[in-house]
Amino acid sequence: MNLTSILPSFLFDFLTLDLSILGGNGYEKI
Repeated sequence: MNLTSILPSFLFDFLTLDLSILGGNGYEKI
């Protein structure tokens, strides 16, 4: 496994999950 390829995908999944939880409302408040 390559960390350089795993980390970007992991961060992307985390961001999309965070945005889905916030529903976009939290993003607008920032």
